[in-house]
Amino acid sequence: MNLYGLSNESLEGGQAIIPSVPSQPLYLVETSQKRSKDSLGIEWTAPSESNGFPVQGYVVSISMNDEDYKVVSDSVIQTNYVAKDL
Repeated sequence: MNLYGLSNESLEGGQAIIPSVPSQPLYLVETSQKRSKDSLGIEWTAPSESNGFPVQGYVVSISMNDEDYKVVSDSVIQTNYVAKDL
């Protein structure tokens, strides 16, 4: 509404961009040159689908039994990481 009156109602969700989560990273591999008795290096390829928005970071978690996961970093910007003190 403005000083000239009311406009027609807009369609629901007309041109709104509703962001959603990107797909998972691809090709996760161990970087063996960064492995030691208490550390492990990994790298991956950025997701193929980010829904039009750039990926701002990654969360890296680890599990010793494929059930109980522990976040080791929630602020990884690059597509590689070295987990230490394992």
